Amino acid sequence: MNSIELDVTNYPEVVTLAGLLASEYWRRTLVNHDEPPNWAPNSAEQRLYDEASRRLKIAYQPWGYDPLATWVDHIRRSYLLQRANHHVEGQPRR
Repeated sequence: MNSIELDVTNYPEVVTLAGLLASEYWRRTLVNHDEPPNWAPNSAEQRLYDEASRRLKIAYQPWGYDPLATWVDHIRRSYLLQRANHHVEGQPRR
């Protein structure tokens, strides 16, 4: 299989995942601190994986350096960094 055939074969999954990654709903849900911990069965992270399974029509299971799990971690770290920077900038100057 050449590169073009591989791209065409993967295109539906790429578009499906792009829609999931671009979703503002999932970004907000993943950084919501009222959610159960990310290891809990009904956590935002687990619901995201369930949604990926539903959209891709597969049993999605994250693994070690899973790209979707890495994206979740990036979203959460970015949010915490923005909050920390906002807090520092909002403090009165001495």
